[in-house]
Amino acid sequence: MPPKLTDTVLAGLKEMTINRRATYSALSKMWDEPNQELLADFFGDGGAWTQLQRSLDKMNPCLTEIQEGIRLISGFLDQEPSESSERPLVEVGVPDVDKVDKDKEREKGLTDWRVEYARLFIGPGGFPCPPYESVYRERREDGSFGNLMGETTLRVREIYRQAGLDLGTKQLPDYHCTELEFMGYLVAQEAEQYLAQDVRRAGLWQDIQESFLQDHMAAWLPEFCQDVQRETTLSYYQGLAQITAAYINIEAERINQLKKTAGSLAFER
Repeated sequence: MPPKLTDTVLAGLKEMTINRRATYSALSKMWDEPNQELLADFFGDGGAWTQLQRSLDKMNPCLTEIQEGIRLISGFLDQEPSESSERPLVEVGVPDVDKVDKDKEREKGLTDWRVEYARLFIGPGGFPCPPYESVYRERREDGSFGNLMGETTLRVREIYRQAGLDLGTKQLPDYHCTELEFMGYLVAQEAEQYLAQDVRRAGLWQDIQESFLQDHMAAWLPEFCQDVQRETTLSYYQGLAQITAAYINIEAERINQLKKTAGSLAFER
């Protein structure tokens, strides 16, 4: 007997939550400060980079911006030194290279990565791409960036609290990695309701996602990503910014359709 239409739709919603959650989780990790732990998490079947490529391919296989972003990051991670002025983190197709030399090259690549991260997002002094929503959303009259811990930061923190999430004090609530992590949390809560066969409660988590996407993430992250693409020469951040901006725009558009699909399923059940 073929599956009922409602079962097919529910299975599709479950699959979508798996891929959406994986994408948000991977993006949050990949934007964070580069270190040995992050590098170790990149590779293998469960690594952030593999996770991101798989989930994006399942959801948006033909989107030009995302495919170009993947190509740029792949160039940073895998390209041979002779084909790029950047130091790759992993050399492929280079036989008989001593392991010690490869480890040294990887460490040099990680150093370049760290230096660029600090220049773009930390300082010292002024930095061109502050990764905080309040700085972008609360600009001064002259168009310059606003301050950290503005009203936007407090609003975001309250949204987290209402959703039952305490992220501690490691980072400000409106830090880009934290907001991406929060979206992954919201999608995970939606997925749990599908497992419990409670489509109506899943819709409540979709409501929070829609609000957070439209009122917060889509209101500043694409602009932030444009600034990163303009300011950096490192293909890793060029690609990551391109993927992130495209993905947030896609999510802001399709969340309403996902809500309609879940709503129709809840009505039928």
